[in-house]
Amino acid sequence: MICPNCKHEVEENARFCGECGAPIAQRKFCPECGAALKPGEMVCANCRTGKKRKVPGITAAVLLIVLLVLIAAAVFAGIRLIGKPGDEKTAGTEPVIGSGPAQEETAQKEAEQEETEEPEMLLEEEPEEASSQETRYVIHGEAGQKPGIIEEEGIHRYEYVVKDCTWEEAFEEALAKGGYLVRINSEEEYDFILQEIEDLDLKKVHFYLGGRRDGDGFSYYWVDKNNELYGEALNGNDGIWCADAWLDGEPSFRDGEVEERYLNIFYYRAQDRWIWNDVSGEVIDIYSGMIGYIVEYE
Repeated sequence: MICPNCKHEVEENARFCGECGAPIAQRKFCPECGAALKPGEMVCANCRTGKKRKVPGITAAVLLIVLLVLIAAAVFAGIRLIGKPGDEKTAGTEPVIGSGPAQEETAQKEAEQEETEEPEMLLEEEPEEASSQETRYVIHGEAGQKPGIIEEEGIHRYEYVVKDCTWEEAFEEALAKGGYLVRINSEEEYDFILQEIEDLDLKKVHFYLGGRRDGDGFSYYWVDKNNELYGEALNGNDGIWCADAWLDGEPSFRDGEVEERYLNIFYYRAQDRWIWNDVSGEVIDIYSGMIGYIVEYE
């Protein structure tokens, strides 16, 4: 063999040149014909054969294990997707898992418990809004009380609407909601409504009531669903329960040049109490953002 660096002859199979110390590439030979193979050559240029490299193979057992793992993962994912407890059921379908005698017994006990529980006062702000300037508050009567009481006197169900509007608009909107502008007929009912207003933190709101007077009259009355006056006068009558509810000097019937014909209530801080007052039908310019009305439902 000849050293490729210094061209001196070296022994066969020598790894380094004895003269210059350069490394000697080991020559490989074709196992079929014995011809020398060039560095990196895998196929003999003489006989066109060569030694095939063995590539580590994947056994059938390994493939089977991988396949089983994939199938198990798919089944598990499908069960979680279809039958996970607590998921909402698609309309018209039954749950795939989570059924059976134990689950049916639990559901029956929960239903019985719901039937025996005492009803509680429900305080909520209605999600739907008639307009961007309207906020509705509803308290569904006393605990255990069901709507549907028809008597004029008594505690019914009330909705408190905060909205810049006129008295006439409030009257029509109350009818459209299925109720009417509140008609307070006893001190008990009045105290109940004031407590609900306190609970809702609406003490800054001036609420229209379902009462008014005729243009040429000086007595205030409640109005029915046809906006007709009825009942006994709410002012000038010392024997009526609300005689002391009016603000001193009210009703005044006019405020300067503005005629006042409609009944409202507001919290009078100077006397630390809610008072009755007569106002014009349009007070938006004065109390914008603090105007509301109360709807009564039977």
